[in-house]
This record gives sequence, C-alpha cells and structure tokens, in this order.
Amino acid sequence: MAVRTGGASAGAGPAGFGRPAVLALALLTLAALLLRLAGLRESLFGDELFTFDIVSERGLGEVLRRVHDTSITPPLHYVVAWAAVHFGDPTESVRLPSIVFGAAAVPAVYALGLRTVGRPAAFVAAALMALSPFAVYYGQEARAYATLVLLLTGSTLTLLIALDGGRRRWWIAFVALSGAALYAHYTAVFALAPQAAWALWAHRQRLRDVVLAHAAVAAVFAPWIPFYLDQRENFGIEALDALFPLTLRSFSQNVGRLVPGHPLVALGEVPGKPALALLGLGLAIAAAAVVLDRRALPRAVEPPSARLILVLILAAGAPLAEALYSLAVSSIAVPRSLLVAQPALCLALGALVVAPRPRPLRALAVGCLLAVTIAGLVRGSRDENRRLPWREAAAFVDAQAPAAPVVVLDYFGGATRDPLGRAGGAPLLRNLRIYLERSRPALQATPAELARPATLRAADGLLLVVPGFPTLRTLPPPPPELDRRFRLTGRRTWTGAPPIAVLTYVRRAGT
Repeated sequence: MAVRTGGASAGAGPAGFGRPAVLALALLTLAALLLRLAGLRESLFGDELFTFDIVSERGLGEVLRRVHDTSITPPLHYVVAWAAVHFGDPTESVRLPSIVFGAAAVPAVYALGLRTVGRPAAFVAAALMALSPFAVYYGQEARAYATLVLLLTGSTLTLLIALDGGRRRWWIAFVALSGAALYAHYTAVFALAPQAAWALWAHRQRLRDVVLAHAAVAAVFAPWIPFYLDQRENFGIEALDALFPLTLRSFSQNVGRLVPGHPLVALGEVPGKPALALLGLGLAIAAAAVVLDRRALPRAVEPPSARLILVLILAAGAPLAEALYSLAVSSIAVPRSLLVAQPALCLALGALVVAPRPRPLRALAVGCLLAVTIAGLVRGSRDENRRLPWREAAAFVDAQAPAAPVVVLDYFGGATRDPLGRAGGAPLLRNLRIYLERSRPALQATPAELARPATLRAADGLLLVVPGFPTLRTLPPPPPELDRRFRLTGRRTWTGAPPIAVLTYVRRAGT
C-alpha cells in the first residue's frame, strides 16, 4: 500500500484546506460535538465520580493534593475540570472539557492525516473519529482520555511540521503538547516512545533537534516523577491488575472496540456480529485489491512511505507496548488504555480503504467501514447501553415521602467507606447522593446486612435502590428476607448499562 506523503504531495499545504474541504470538515466536527453533547446529562458513572469528588467544592491547591493522595493519574485534566465545574451544574459541566476536546480531535486528526496518509484517507479518519461509538463515549466522560487523544494528535502533528521546516516555534509546540500529554495521562508514554523512535530512524539528519526536543519533554515531566512513584502505592493499581488481567481474548476485544465498539458492551452486541462480518468483508476487499493491483504492476513494488510507517507504528506499537507493560509490571488491560492508538488506527484504516485503484472497490471498502461505525454508534446509543441512570432514579426517590429510608443494595459487598476517605460514602450510595435533593436516612447494604433488624429499624416506606452491574444484563431480585418484614408496593426500572430499579415497600403488620 504505497501512500505518497510529505510536504505538498501529501496534501499538507493549503490544498488540503480548500473551501469544500473546510466545509466538510466543519460539518464533521459539528456532528462530533452534537453527538458528545447528547451525553451531557447522563448520570456520572464509574471513575467519573472520582473526578467529580476531587474537583467539586475545592480550591485548586486542595485539588492537586487530592490528585496526589488518591488518584493514579497525573493532574492536568483535573485542573481543567476544576475550572469547568464553575460554569453551571457541576454534574454536567465537569464533562465539558472532554466534550470540547473530543470534538476538536476530529480536525486535528484530519490535519495529521494530510501530512501522513493523504487527504482522502484523512477524511475517512476524521469521520471515524467523529462517529466512532468508542470515541463518542470517551468524548463525554469526565476523565482525561479525550484530553489525552487531542494532545497526542497535536504532538505528532507539530513534530512532523517541525521536522519539515525546523522552525523553533514548532519544536516548542511539540515539547509543550507532549509534556501536557504526559501530565494528562501516563499512557501517553506508549505513543510518545514509538513516535520518538520513528523520528530518530526516519530523520537521522535531524538527530540533534530530535534528541534535544525529547530531552526537553523529559525535563518538563521530571518534576512530577516523585508524585508518580507515590501514586504507584495507590490501591487502584492492584484493583486494575486483579479485575482486568491481560489475556489474548481481552487484548483482541479491546483493540477491536477502538473504532466500531463500545467500552461497556461486547463486540458481538455493538456493533453486532453481522456488522463485524461486513467490516471484515470491506477490509478484505481493500487489502485484496491492493495486493492484486501490485502483482499486476510491471514495476517493482514501492516501499511504504516513512510517514505511513509512523502511522502503522503508532497504531500497532502503542497497544503492543501496553501489553508488554501489563505482562511485566501490572495489568492495564482495559479498553480505555488503548485510546492512545485510536487516531493512528483511524488513519491506518482510512489509508487501507482508499488504497484500491478501482473506484467501485474503493467506494465499497469505505462504505463498509463507515456503515459499521455508524451501526456501532446507533446500537451503542440505545437506552440499554447508557451509563447507569442514577439521575433518573434519584428524581424518582425524591418524589417519594421525604422521610422514607433509602437503601442501595450492594450484591457484590463493596466498600462501606468512600475510597477517597469520606465516612459513610460507600461508592454506590455516593452515586445516588450526588443527585438527591432531599436529606434522608440512606445507607448501602449487602443482602445479608439488609436482613439484620438494625439495618431496617423504623423503616416504614422503605425505598430500595437495586443497581445492576456491567456483568449483569438484568437486575437480580431483591433478597427474600425482605418478604418477612415488608410488602412490595411498587417498582420502577430504568434501562442502562446496567439498569437500576427503585422498589417501594411498607412494613407488614406485626413486624
């Protein structure tokens, strides 16, 4: 697959940003922004709660201290999120940085594509970044991943511009963006290290500039290294290692999710098995067309361009580096850890599907890739794949009798203390309390704890909140011990990934 790149031949100049191209790119970026804004009011879920707890109602100095003491990530995104929560409802505004940066990644990937794989492939990659359900999900999440993707894309882009022109301001921009990426998330190193190796190989004549620039990046990050070493003692490292061990299946599933998949749902469901078959067909057609075309050529096969090799290194090298880290140090085999490879993977896929010379085959390959991505987006947006709907459950609870005790049922025996150290803030209960408007008796209990008389003392009008879990596609029934003391009077369920139910009870006579 020979892709001519570099300078104007790759469409890197103004020709890549003509009026039609700018209009099409603006529409893609707008679509990306609207798709991400659609999740603004979804309930905070999972690790978003850590972000919210750290940045809400605290000063900046306290935010930085809490990041150091309780997190396993660097501070940059927390600082940005802390600034964002001052605008409007903090349960929504805490997501604004990810929404903005996630949409901004679309034109950034396009610009990078102009300098690596050419304009047609760059458009396909930008469309994938805009429409990918995986990118949309993390473009809504109040975590550092959308920030990281944008900064890494900017790092690669400014490196290429600096190597082309050598102007000091582009080297400074490269150092700033690369350093910022490291301060956004530690997994940035899995993209920056292969990128540095490529620069040393492909631009040996610029060895001094490349070495000095990367030394400056290291110097920028060096002050945080002692804090990183402290964070290595955080319980979250062991939790990830225990909950997400690296296996061949988990690795292949996580890589497969990066474009058409959903981080919380198996690939067989999103985009679905028929869509995966269509994707395989489209990619096979593109690959076969390129191979057969090459065999028919009387001249020697052109080697891949150095910049296409960069894209392939970033698309494949980052996941492999993370797999080696998971085997050698501790597992980070979660889908989000591979986001550092997503821009390059989109560019590589774009280069593949636009490579066939016959236009019908090219259109078929591009159509299959985009159709599967859109199918994943549609299926991933269904109610049953939404984040756990705590906001809706809390609104229903608030509509009940204010004095009614609330019990969040914990089937998995989670911690009875907030991991961030706040007493009485068990994780599931914290999810609900964020959205509750009234103060009322509330606790989190396992089924065994719920059977104890002390747990339900004076519990007329009990409200039992039964959350599901990502491993459970349906809600388990409430514990049978309740039937001895209470009579079920109502139930309301909200779909999500997973769902939530609120059950209302009254005490049985004589109990």
